[in-house]
Amino acid sequence: MSDYPNTGGLWKTKEKKYEKSPDMWGELKLDRDYVRQLLEDSNGLVTIKLSVWNKVSGNGSNWMAMKVDTWKPDNKQEERMPEL
Repeated sequence: MSDYPNTGGLWKTKEKKYEKSPDMWGELKLDRDYVRQLLEDSNGLVTIKLSVWNKVSGNGSNWMAMKVDTWKPDNKQEERMPEL
């Protein structure tokens, strides 16, 4: 996994100790400025969209790379959208 901000990874659990143990585990690293902006832009509910890619590590194990989806529509584009 990379150390780039607003990215993370998911790995399959090798051995589940209990029936309800997670199938996958991972982490997502969010930088402080991004978290502040999420909170400022929210109305009490923060939604974080993720983009995910299947990857294979150098030792052949499968994992999923994640990146926070930061795309937001341009305000001008929203103004031009026709009303339904």
